[in-house]
Amino acid sequence: MITFGRASSTSAPVENGELTALFENWKHYPEIALAVSGGADSIALLRLAHAWAQQLDRPPHLTI
Repeated sequence: MITFGRASSTSAPVENGELTALFENWKHYPEIALAVSGGADSIALLRLAHAWAQQLDRPPHLTI
């Protein structure tokens, strides 16, 4: 389960199965570029992608 700071009443933590499903189509790429602005949604994407990559035996290289 991935949690970030305080969750609002309408949000829930991302479970490991959801994380795997979210990035399933990306796992075959050797390198993935993430464009982030520094806003909350971009930082969430960055942290989720990092958590997902750590679960893989051969993770792709993440370029920010």
